[in-house]
This record gives sequence, C-alpha cells and structure tokens, in this order.
Amino acid sequence: MQHICLVEVVGCTLILCLLGYYIIMEWENNDAVAMLTYAILLVTFTFNIFIYCFIGELLTDQAMKVARTSCTLEWFHLPEKTSRCLILIMAMSNRPIKITAGKFLDLSLNSFGAIVRTSVAYLNMLRTTSI
Repeated sequence: MQHICLVEVVGCTLILCLLGYYIIMEWENNDAVAMLTYAILLVTFTFNIFIYCFIGELLTDQAMKVARTSCTLEWFHLPEKTSRCLILIMAMSNRPIKITAGKFLDLSLNSFGAIVRTSVAYLNMLRTTSI
C-alpha cells in the first residue's frame, strides 16, 4: 500500500504541475475548450490526492480515539481475560497508525496542503521562466 500511495501522490503532483502549465499556455492561445478541459482534469487530480490524504487523516484520528479510550478505561475492574486483551491494545496504541506514501510522507490534511503549495510554487516557477 505504501508504494501505491507513493506512486499515486508523486504522479498526481507532477500532473497537477503540468496541467497548471497547460492552462497558462491555453490562456495565452485563447482556447477556451482546452482550458476548460485542463481545468476539469486539474480539479479531478486535486480531488484524488485529497481523498488519499483525507482517508489517512481519518485513520489517524480513529487510531488516536482507540488509544485514548483504551487508556482511560478502568481495565482493572474488568475480568482477567478481558483485561489482558485490553493491555495488548493499550501497548499497540502507543504508536498511532498512519498511512504513508512510501515512508516519505504521512498522508494527512497537512501533507495535502504541502502538496498543493508545492504544485503552485512549481507552476509559478514555470510561468515565470516561460513568459
């Protein structure tokens, strides 16, 4: 899953940069149909990255809730067998679960913002050098 997310995030980021560049080029050519097509593709790939990052954020939040709940339970009042299982869950929840893109990038809403900022910065650089 990590490698798939890495390929997806890097590929969509590069496509975002190129689509932004193509939109600028079509703006100069006054081709409204091509510009609209590229804009729709830009929104689609942005939404694709957002979905991956949103799912990663939800998973992390749910893992934090499980950790908080398991640590605040009065496990010593439970039956012995149940409390043993709960102690294992408490030990496992000390390290929250996160979806990563190839162990480089945690998929969260913060990383989505960083991806969009990087794409816009690269697009700005392309616009500056091409005009």
